[in-house]
Amino acid sequence: MHRRFKYAWAIAVLVVLPDIVISASAPSGCTGSDDGWFSCDYAGMTQAADRPIDFADFSPAPLALNVYVNGLLPPIGDSQMFSPTFSTLDPASLDPNYHASLTLDCGQFGSIVMYAGVFANMSYIEKLKVRNCMTYVVPANVFQEFSSVDMFSLEGGAIDEVDPNAMAGLEVKPLRAGTHRPPRPQGRFKLLYTRFLAQAMPPGFLFNWKDLQHVSLVGADLKSINGDLFTFNIRLKTIDISDNHFASIPEVLFDGLESLAEVRMANIPWECTCDNAWFVAGALEKNISLRGDFQCADQEMTVAKYYYTNCVEVDMCKGTIGIALLEKCFTMITLLVYGLALVSLVLCAVSLGLIICTLKARSGTGQVRSRVRKGNKVVDLKVKSKSK
Repeated sequence: MHRRFKYAWAIAVLVVLPDIVISASAPSGCTGSDDGWFSCDYAGMTQAADRPIDFADFSPAPLALNVYVNGLLPPIGDSQMFSPTFSTLDPASLDPNYHASLTLDCGQFGSIVMYAGVFANMSYIEKLKVRNCMTYVVPANVFQEFSSVDMFSLEGGAIDEVDPNAMAGLEVKPLRAGTHRPPRPQGRFKLLYTRFLAQAMPPGFLFNWKDLQHVSLVGADLKSINGDLFTFNIRLKTIDISDNHFASIPEVLFDGLESLAEVRMANIPWECTCDNAWFVAGALEKNISLRGDFQCADQEMTVAKYYYTNCVEVDMCKGTIGIALLEKCFTMITLLVYGLALVSLVLCAVSLGLIICTLKARSGTGQVRSRVRKGNKVVDLKVKSKSK
């Protein structure tokens, strides 16, 4: 009995001890778990003493931070959201199976105004997300403290003013070398139903990301797209510009994108003209897969059907020298055979005409022989024809 009690006590210690030793701790206004996933209510940190969020108060080190925000970032009088001690975090100490991530979440009706320097000391972050925020101002260089991220996402909300240099100093590119273990490198920018109030992409928004490999601009409320939108993203592999309001795309949009393999353009109100439907054949020539419904907005047909029905002259001869006539191809050999047959027909007609004319000529100047029966004999009579 004593031995059984000792074993039971040892098992209880093993079960309880990890919770005692590895219990998570977090700064005021933050909660988390012992696997490094934390949530902080930055909007609720109204006391200056609670700001900036102090790295030293986290245990273990924050692998994923979900921060609820609203208003000025940072508040007046502050220069940054996160304490300088965040810069001492060694990324190698984090779980390698996950991206080190930061999410700014505005909740249901939140809005933010960001200032340059707000993200100082956060260069260890690999995955950045801004969710459900009405963003009034995105100033120049506001994300430069991250240096480079593997994934950058904007989800929900809207964006008003964007400085042309807002993304300067930030790179979005694959960060991890290993491709056969999680997390796989992405090099992805994903905008999902974050509306641009100007209904157009801000100038230069993607220009700094030459190593970007995947881009999604879904539900951005875009009424038009400029031909230089992806000019500097020369390593793009996939593009998704679904759920927008533009009715056509520039013919040069995919020029220079030699690695581009797939383009998704679903739920677009296409204005079907031969000029607008250029991408049907253009994608085929560049070996790009097209994904989407591709329905003409004003006609009951797909863009591809419109293009091949109205914009393409079908080569009936398929490259062979010949003449297309009555939806058939007449090759040179066929034309030669038909030509010889026609010549033969003409020669036959001429010959027949000559024969007829010769017979008529003879009947007008020659003799006519007739036979008359006399009794049991047949007597040939030669009668000279009378000349007219």
